[in-house]
Amino acid sequence: MNALDALMTPVRTAISWVLLHAVRLLGLVGLQPTQGATWFAAVALLVIVVRLALIPLFLRQIRTARATAAMAPSMRALQARYRGRTDPQSRRRMAEEAAALRREHGAGLLGCLPMLLQAPVFYALFQVLRTVSQDHEVGLLGQDLVDRANSATFLGAHLADTVLTAQSGAGRVVAALVVLAAAVATLVSQRRQQRLNTPVAAPGDPSDPGDAMATTTRRLVYLGPVTLLLSGLWLPLGVLAYWLVSNVWALAQQLMVIRYLPSPGTPAHERYTRRRAAEAVTADGAVIADPARPGPVTPRPQRVQPVSRARSRRRR
Repeated sequence: MNALDALMTPVRTAISWVLLHAVRLLGLVGLQPTQGATWFAAVALLVIVVRLALIPLFLRQIRTARATAAMAPSMRALQARYRGRTDPQSRRRMAEEAAALRREHGAGLLGCLPMLLQAPVFYALFQVLRTVSQDHEVGLLGQDLVDRANSATFLGAHLADTVLTAQSGAGRVVAALVVLAAAVATLVSQRRQQRLNTPVAAPGDPSDPGDAMATTTRRLVYLGPVTLLLSGLWLPLGVLAYWLVSNVWALAQQLMVIRYLPSPGTPAHERYTRRRAAEAVTADGAVIADPARPGPVTPRPQRVQPVSRARSRRRR
């Protein structure tokens, strides 16, 4: 066992514990370990547990990204002011001013820390699923349970089947469909992020065809799905199931962020502002006009109070 495997052992044990209890929980609703659906559902529950645990890190990533975006104009101005100055004193002043900007906006150098902390969790999860698919016990998953997992089938496919090495046509078809679905979920998530939640006026904006950085950004959107398609040909179906559920979760999470926590200066934020303006109501009952649709304020019709018959006669 190398040093990396030794470091990952506690994480693998924790993940195998979650997977074991997921199988037991599914047994309460009638799903047995000899059924393929049980193991695919257990993988889905495992991904959900891991993703829920990582939500605080995800929210911190959003705050860091917002702070970095807000700091970007000031940082570009700072870089332009010191462009061409290579003497040690200028470089030191530039570093000090950049550090002051990061402190002011709350955009520290460790903004990528949440993403880095996710890497061991997902790598250990990949190791657990791969080890199970290779018919070896891992963590708290004993050999008997591993044997049941590998003998179980779902739509004719085994947990260890891959697109290239599956023994049956059904296994190859199911694995190929899972790979395709995971790639599509990744592509849709990245496309929506680029189109709706990227600042319109930011450098490298995909809407600017003359920007070389924008061209690179547009191409990188397709790099992840293509890489997933190619590498998915050799991955076991259990690992592919993890990828599919994880990517679908990421897509749903991205849609929630775009709708309720959009970045300022983006098309998604403009839509959010319009929705809030349309729903806002003043104290006297008049609806605030939509800023994107100029026009007179539309007053809310006043409710007519009922008048008793005696008061009606007095008014006459």
